[in-house]
Amino acid sequence: ILLPQAFGPFSDEDLKQKMKVILEESDLVFARDSVSKSHLMGLGNYASIHEAPDFTNLVSGISPEKDFSKKIGIIPNQKMTETGEEDAEKMYLDYLRKTIELLQDKGEIPFFLIHESAHDAQIAEAINSVLKNPIEVLMQQNPLKVKGIIGNSKAVITSRFHGLVSALCQSVPCLSTGWSHKYQELLADYEYSNALCEVKNDSDYLNEKLAIILDAESRETVKNSLQKNAAIQKKKSVDMWGRVLDEIQS
Repeated sequence: ILLPQAFGPFSDEDLKQKMKVILEESDLVFARDSVSKSHLMGLGNYASIHEAPDFTNLVSGISPEKDFSKKIGIIPNQKMTETGEEDAEKMYLDYLRKTIELLQDKGEIPFFLIHESAHDAQIAEAINSVLKNPIEVLMQQNPLKVKGIIGNSKAVITSRFHGLVSALCQSVPCLSTGWSHKYQELLADYEYSNALCEVKNDSDYLNEKLAIILDAESRETVKNSLQKNAAIQKKKSVDMWGRVLDEIQS
């Protein structure tokens, strides 16, 4: 049984053959999104293939001891600098720097939330070194505490997939960059595709995106929509576990 994850694209012939063996030997395979499912179905019409969301949407976070309700979490991701595009690293750092500066100009309190990679912390350090007013860097290894911090935050700007999942399933207004199709598909599942950001430092563009999570009326609309869609996605995860248990017991 392969629990929900992103798959593909399968461009390498050797990888295709190995994935076919996995599919042939699997009783259940859950693709996390429709694009991943289509990549799998392109290898063969296997009855074992299904679609289900990331199941961490059912997991509750640990409430933080500090109050983050007036703060905006910034979650970087080293993979955004490994896309193969020319000057990708500089573009990404400029995007984060400019976003933080705009938040500070608006009187907001951004902070870095680091929880998956030492390289992510290096990104935070690099940006703080060029900011006029460096921001707090919070290192947290416990994923349940990370989820609690995200759930308590005013908003989140993330490049980490599970940071995005944690924000969406807790109805926290958020923005995201992404390095694969899984980000676009996840946001689409929550009817929130306009939260996906391009990596650029254009002030007008970034202010337009920031208004989605900062404007009072927009925030309320976003929260209500996310709450509705979070219930739908959680029901799909419950159904997925039911199918898994049925398979194990059969």
